[in-house]
Amino acid sequence: MEEVSNSTVCTPPEVILPTQSFLDSIIDQSPYPMWISDVKGTLIKINKACTDLLHITECEVVGIYNIFDDSIIEKQGLMTLVRRVFDAGESVNFELRYDSSQLKNLQLKQHAFAILDVTIFPIKDSSQKITHAVIQHIDITTRKQAEEELQKSHARLEKRVQERTTELLATNAALLDKISELKLLETELRKKEERFSTAFRVSPDAINITRLSDGMYREISDGFTSITGFTSEDVIDRTSLDLNIWVNPEDRDRLARGLKDHGIVNNLEAQFKHKDGSTLTGLMSARIIELESEPCILSITRDISELKRVEEALRESEAHYRLLTESISDVVWKLDCDYRFTYISPADEKLRGYKAEEVIGHHVFELFDEEGISSLKKAAQKRLEAEKQGDLTCISTFEARHRCKDGSWLWAEINSTPERDAHGAIIGYHGVSRDITERKEHEKERLKIDKLQSLGILAGGIAHDFNNILTVIMGNISFAQMFLDPTNTAYKPLVEAEKASVRASELAHQLLTFARGGDPVKKVVSLQHLVTESVSLVLHGSNISCNIDIPDSIHAFEADEGQMSQVFNNLIINAMQAMAEGGKLTIAARNEILTSNNAIMLPSGTYIRVTFADQGCGIPDDDLKKIFDPYFTTKFSGNGLGLASVYSIVNRHEGHIGVSSVTGEGTSFTIHLPSIGGTYSKYTNSTAPQKDGHHVGGSILVMDDEETIRNMTTEMCEYLGHQATACENGQKAIALYKTAWESGTPYSAVIMDLTIPGSTGGKEAAQQILSFDPEACLIVSSGYSNDPVMSDYRSHGFKCALTKPYNIVQFEQLLRAVLSE
Repeated sequence: MEEVSNSTVCTPPEVILPTQSFLDSIIDQSPYPMWISDVKGTLIKINKACTDLLHITECEVVGIYNIFDDSIIEKQGLMTLVRRVFDAGESVNFELRYDSSQLKNLQLKQHAFAILDVTIFPIKDSSQKITHAVIQHIDITTRKQAEEELQKSHARLEKRVQERTTELLATNAALLDKISELKLLETELRKKEERFSTAFRVSPDAINITRLSDGMYREISDGFTSITGFTSEDVIDRTSLDLNIWVNPEDRDRLARGLKDHGIVNNLEAQFKHKDGSTLTGLMSARIIELESEPCILSITRDISELKRVEEALRESEAHYRLLTESISDVVWKLDCDYRFTYISPADEKLRGYKAEEVIGHHVFELFDEEGISSLKKAAQKRLEAEKQGDLTCISTFEARHRCKDGSWLWAEINSTPERDAHGAIIGYHGVSRDITERKEHEKERLKIDKLQSLGILAGGIAHDFNNILTVIMGNISFAQMFLDPTNTAYKPLVEAEKASVRASELAHQLLTFARGGDPVKKVVSLQHLVTESVSLVLHGSNISCNIDIPDSIHAFEADEGQMSQVFNNLIINAMQAMAEGGKLTIAARNEILTSNNAIMLPSGTYIRVTFADQGCGIPDDDLKKIFDPYFTTKFSGNGLGLASVYSIVNRHEGHIGVSSVTGEGTSFTIHLPSIGGTYSKYTNSTAPQKDGHHVGGSILVMDDEETIRNMTTEMCEYLGHQATACENGQKAIALYKTAWESGTPYSAVIMDLTIPGSTGGKEAAQQILSFDPEACLIVSSGYSNDPVMSDYRSHGFKCALTKPYNIVQFEQLLRAVLSE
C-alpha cells in the first residue's frame, strides 16, 4: 500500500511467477513471525522472527513440535479453531496468550511470554488437497523487535546463499552423479514456491510490495483486495497517489520520513480510502528490503476500523459511567493497593460533607470507627480465604459507621471488589457505599418491638396463672360475703380483700395490654369507679391534689376495664410528672352528643367527654405534634410508650383523644368514648344478684384444668340453684355433653376454659360440640383477656366470655343474661 518515489511510470516487464529465493526472502524477512506445518500439524519450517519472538530454536521445534499437542492452545480453548484449518480448509484468526513455560512436550532452554495475534491458513495443491498450513504471529506487545530480526534474517539468508553457491561450484564435477537428487530438489522447491506464494496472497492483512525507486506496486495480497476493494488490475504498475488511497497526505509524509530516517516504520495509524469511497482505519508497518537486488518497500496493513469503533464506544461508555457515578446517591470510590483513595464520587459531599480533594490520598481507616475498621479487616480476611480456594472474584460486603465532616456519624453498607492486573495481583479496590442509617434505626425499633413481644409472651403466661389464682381468691371472697350480714365484723375485711384482688388483676391485665396490645374485652363499666380507683392508686402519698368533677348523671360505657384503667393511670402519671413541685389535677366528665361531620371525625351518637387538666410545665409546640408517637419521650428515664399506649387503647375503644397545652401554664387531655346512653346505676339495678341462692336452675358443665377453680365454680353454680358437673379437659367435656345431648337432656350451659396445657382447650372443644349440637350454649373463660377469642367470642361459637378473675356477682349476672336469651 506504499511507495516513496514519484518517478515516471514505465512499462513493466512481463509478470513472472516469483522464484524460490524471492518467496524465501519474503517469508524470512517478514516482520511478522510465522512457521509452516505439514498436513499432520508438525512444524517443518519456521522463520527467524518467530524463533526470536518465542525464544526457541529450530532444532528444538522443527520436526518435534506439533500444533495439536500444544498445551497452551488446548488450555485456552482454541484447538477447535486449529482443527478447522486442517479438517475444513478454513483460515482462522485468534489471539493467544503465549507462555512457553506451560508447554509440556518441548524441552526449551529459554522461556518467553507474549500476547500474539495468530492467523492460520491452509496450503492446497492443484487438486485442492490440504498439504500444509501456514501459521502467522503478530506480536501485539512489542513490534520494534521486527527490524533487528529482519536484518538478521537477511544476513543469514545472504550467507546461506553464498555458502550454497560456493558448494555448488566446488561440487560441479559431481553434478552429473547427483542429477536425480537435484531433480527431486527442484520438485520440492516448486512446492515451496507454491506454498509461500499462497501464504503471501491469502493473508487476511493487506500485504503489498512497491519499488522504492518509483513507488509502483509490484505485488499485492488477496488481503489487500479484501480490505481496500482494489484488485491487482487496479494497482499493479500504479502508485498510491494514482489511486488517491491516502485520506490525509500527512500520514504518507510520516511514513516516508520514517523509512528515510530508520528504514522501518511500525504501527503507523492512518486512514485510507476504500475503492467505493468509504473510509477505513489501518495500522501499518513497513520496511525497506531488497528483492532480486532491487530496493523495495514491504508493508503490511491491518484493518482496525472495528477496533476504533469499539474504542469510541468504550470512551462513550466511560463518559456514561462517569455521569452515572456522579449522579447516583450512592458513593462510588476507588482505592489503591494501600487502601488510599484515588477517586470518590460527588455523592460523598452530599452524604458526609467532604469534597473529593479532602478525601483522595487519605487512608480508608480514617472514615470508620474502631468497629468499622474491625469489620473491614474481617472482610479482607474472608477475601484471602476465598482466594486460597481459587475464588478471585470475591465481593466483600460489610457495614460500618462513617465519620461526617460536621462530627456526626452515619451507617453505610460497603460493597468492595478487588482490581487485578494481567497476572492476577491486586492493584487496588473499587466499590459502592450506601447510606443505611435509616435502616439501622428501623432495625433498632424492630429489636425493641421484638423484646416487647417476648415480654408479652412471658407476661401472658404470668397473667394467665396469676388470674387463675385470683379467680379462686375473688370467687371465694365474694361467695363468703353471701353468707355474712354486712354488719358482721368479718364482712368489711372481705370487701377490702376483694378490692385488693381486683387491683392485682388489673395490674396483671395492664402488663399484658402494655406488652401485647390486643382487642379489648368489653363490658359495661362505671367512669366514676375507674377514675376514683386510678387516682387512689397513682396519687397516693404524692404532693398532687385532685379535683374529680364527675356528676351522677354521667353515662356508663362499654370498655375493657383493665385497658381503660391503664389509660387513666398513664394520664394521671403524666400530669404528676409535669407538676414535680406539686399542683392541682382536675378530672371532669360530661355527657355529650356528637352530630355527623364533627371536628374529631367520630360517628354521630352519645359519648362521654373526660378531661384531665394539670397546672404543670406544659408541652412545647414542636413536641406536642409527636407525643403520641411510639418511643418519643422528653424524660430521661422514659421509654416513650405511655402516651402511645393511651392513644392505641382509646382508638381500639372507637374513641378519640386530643391534647392542648400552654408552656408554663399546663396541659389538658380530652377523651371522647361512646356511652350506652344511661347511668351505671340504672344498668346494675336491672341485674342485681339474688341473695337467697335457692332457686332452681339448669344443669351447668364446668371445664377447667385447675381443680380449685372447678370446685369454686361448681359451688357457685349450686348456690345459684343450678346442677353442676365438672371435668378437667375438652375431651371429657365433649364426651359428657354428647352423652347428655343423646339422652335428650343437654346441659343448659357449658363454661369452658380457653387454654388447657397439653390437652384440648375450649376453642377446639366448642367446634366439636357445635358440630352435633349447633344450639349449644357455650361460655368461654380465660385469664388471657387479650386473646382474640375473648374479644370476638361469637365468631367462634360462644354466647359470651367470662374473664378471669371474677366474683359471684359477675358470675351470676353473666349466667342470668346468657340463660335468658
